[in-house]
Amino acid sequence: MTIDQTAGHDSLRARLAEAEETLRAIRQGEIDAFALQDGSSGTQLFTLSGADRPYRMFVENMRDGAATVSASGIVLYANRRLGELLARDLPDLIGSPVASLVADGDRAAFRAISGRAGPGGTIEVDLLDSGEKRIPVRVNTWTLDVDFAELLCLTFADLTEQNAQKHEIDRLGRAQAARMRELEYAQTALTKQATHDSLSGLPNRMLLVDRINQSLAHANRSQTSTGLIFLDLDLFKEINDAHGHAAGDSVLREVAERLVGAVRPMDTVSRLGGDEFVVLLPALKTSLDAVAVGTRITAALEVPIAHGQGVVSVTASMGIAVSDHTLTESELDPERLLAQADTAMYFAKSLGGSHTELFDGSTPHALKAEPDNWVAVIREALDEERFLLYAQPIVELATGAIVQEELLLRMRDSEGNIIPPLAFLPTAERCGLISEIDRWVITEATRLAASGRALSVNLSAGSAGDLGMLSLIERQLRKHGTDPGNLVFEITETAVMQNVDRARLFAEYMVGLGCQFALDDFGTGFASFTYLKRLPVQYLKIDIEFVRDLSRSDRDMSVVKAIVALARDFGQRTIAEGVEDEQTAEVLRRLGVDLAQGYLFGRPRPIAEAAGPGPGDHHDVRSRSRPASRSGT
Repeated sequence: MTIDQTAGHDSLRARLAEAEETLRAIRQGEIDAFALQDGSSGTQLFTLSGADRPYRMFVENMRDGAATVSASGIVLYANRRLGELLARDLPDLIGSPVASLVADGDRAAFRAISGRAGPGGTIEVDLLDSGEKRIPVRVNTWTLDVDFAELLCLTFADLTEQNAQKHEIDRLGRAQAARMRELEYAQTALTKQATHDSLSGLPNRMLLVDRINQSLAHANRSQTSTGLIFLDLDLFKEINDAHGHAAGDSVLREVAERLVGAVRPMDTVSRLGGDEFVVLLPALKTSLDAVAVGTRITAALEVPIAHGQGVVSVTASMGIAVSDHTLTESELDPERLLAQADTAMYFAKSLGGSHTELFDGSTPHALKAEPDNWVAVIREALDEERFLLYAQPIVELATGAIVQEELLLRMRDSEGNIIPPLAFLPTAERCGLISEIDRWVITEATRLAASGRALSVNLSAGSAGDLGMLSLIERQLRKHGTDPGNLVFEITETAVMQNVDRARLFAEYMVGLGCQFALDDFGTGFASFTYLKRLPVQYLKIDIEFVRDLSRSDRDMSVVKAIVALARDFGQRTIAEGVEDEQTAEVLRRLGVDLAQGYLFGRPRPIAEAAGPGPGDHHDVRSRSRPASRSGT
């Protein structure tokens, strides 16, 4: 080695020793370092002058971490925030490769952006703290020329809280989306439930009435007629009793398929519930066309029906009603046509079953269908006091006690025959006579309730919106000395929807008097949850559509469960309508329904005959045999 070489090595060793001493001083906090340039010419350390102290103070107090890095990637400077972020002492950071601070999976992307000249860029990576915990940060980079060195400046914005908020927002968004899907599914299910029978999949009464309306309107324009076939299976109760409900359901589904196969493509087969079906026959030329369809249905049912436990033979009683194509627009009434077909079916059944009867003026117990005649008959019945009240018990499911009786209206014709409400109430509502009928019912109900009977009274939509009716109720309560708490006034959900504000005022006034208020047919109006909180309701009466097949329908169980939960949240009690067997009653008990009514607990009876079991009397339903499947009002 030459003398010059020896001198060169000594100079290099001196420089390195100086650099190491300076780096030690930086790590110990004795001096402020700004930049370190290392290269073939040696190692050059730059320190902050006194004039640069404000810069140091600014950087040290930044919310984000900051660092200055040499061209070869060595950390020359780090502020206090970066040390806190990584839970590392600042002297440990100085002199470390900046890439070593970045999690393995992000290093390649980090090197790519930190190697750019000029403004640099932004990237989100994970840093590793002293405990190898990942810290999400947003890194901003840019290059800076200082004296003879090109430095890389970096800031590190902590994204931990921001990401947590984003994740929470995403979680809430996913939860909201899931909730919306659930609500959409529930709405679809409720819409389907509201228009179709869950057992057979056929249209139910609501959809049937809508299609009858359309058919009548079209028939009136096209000078054709609309026909209805009301069909009731004979001795269906015996099939259920002998073979069980599963076999009965199988028979009903097979009957539904055969009915669809026996009618025209344009016809509608619907199931009203139990063993009742109605076939809508639009665009008929004569009544004989309807009779021909009835004949095909009879033939379709002649073949025995197989089920899981054997084979059964099924017959049906059918009533046929056909509209007059000369009716005016105001005379088109689907309920009247249904009542006519129903009346004809009853007459067919009274002949021993397996009969078909065509409704006309000679059908026993049937009134002529002309509206003018109906109006005269209703007025005559009012004048001659030929209306009468029936009562049906409402039972507390948990105890079997009769806690209320629902009053049900009937009318006698001039020959003393009992006319069901479906036959005359639609005309009474259309012709403005329903208010007079409601006044008679209210007067009788307050008189009967004065004896201590707890009675539930149905009000029409018009009366529930008639604030003048309130004065009558108040007068009758005073006249008879009736305890207002003995009266529960019922109005249907669809009636409330006609005028929610007036219904609310009406209900609030009645509750103020001490009476109670029930929302009938709950679940069929599609807007129940929206306005329910606005009404002072003590009872929700679950519509029979959700009760009839409850023990065999998961969808119905879900709907009833939701109604019970809703009622409890609002401090209301629930009443199930149309309970016909103990199996359904047990499901209702399990779901938490409070009260129930139906043939299982008692059929409607004239009010005088129903006076025996008073409110609170025990009613042991378990000892009763299952009644016939047909329900009525």
